[in-house]
Amino acid sequence: ITGRGVVDFLTSHPAAQNLVFLNLACDIARYRLLWEVDVERLLPALPTTLRSLNLNGAKIRRWHASLIRPLTKHLEELSLAYADLTVHDINSFFRPGPLSSAPSSSPTSSPPSSPVSAPANEPSIAEESSAPWVEPTLHYLDLSSIPAITQSSLFSASCVLLSPTSMPLEVIELGDKAISSLREGRNTNKRLGWVVKELGRRGWYVRDNNGAGGNQSGRRSWKMGAMWWGMRKCPVAWGEVGGLYGHYMFKK
Repeated sequence: ITGRGVVDFLTSHPAAQNLVFLNLACDIARYRLLWEVDVERLLPALPTTLRSLNLNGAKIRRWHASLIRPLTKHLEELSLAYADLTVHDINSFFRPGPLSSAPSSSPTSSPPSSPVSAPANEPSIAEESSAPWVEPTLHYLDLSSIPAITQSSLFSASCVLLSPTSMPLEVIELGDKAISSLREGRNTNKRLGWVVKELGRRGWYVRDNNGAGGNQSGRRSWKMGAMWWGMRKCPVAWGEVGGLYGHYMFKK
């Protein structure tokens, strides 16, 4: 299976026109499914019905942020593990501002058969700046294995992820190194209003909204009974999640 073939199907087949849940994650230690050109073709074509998108392992560059930002206006879950994004790029999902432009030349890391160029329908910085700002709908964001995302960068004043600006964001998934560092900072976590939660191989930094209103319920019709954010497998029948379903949805 190739990235080009997957994108061809998702952008042309009638069955993909009203997607709600889409998981295109891959293990980059074995195989990378989506390269830069595949990402550029796919993102503008995704339907507004989509609520959960997993792009873990895709070759996402800084200039893709302008294609990702419109998706954050209807997505509730977004997974971007291993993406080549900066804190500034990720901040742009939650507040208005200019985005990174496409490079003038193709990166050497792209396969010879997949030349990279700026997508023709990518909005210009001027268009982005003049467009009315629409608040994001993200509740969950997977930033695992992104070099720019560390304990220090999360705590930095230049990062909005832990502030009220990022609402309704509730859950940030992080890699082992970041979670280990955050686990040691209990007093800082308490002061910021976030807590570390772990299950199986996964770790999350979760907004501790014990005040007025508390956390919104994570239950959605498309989750088929699941309540947690960040599921990696889609149930095939409605019911309480547990057993093998729970293991592969939330522990691995």
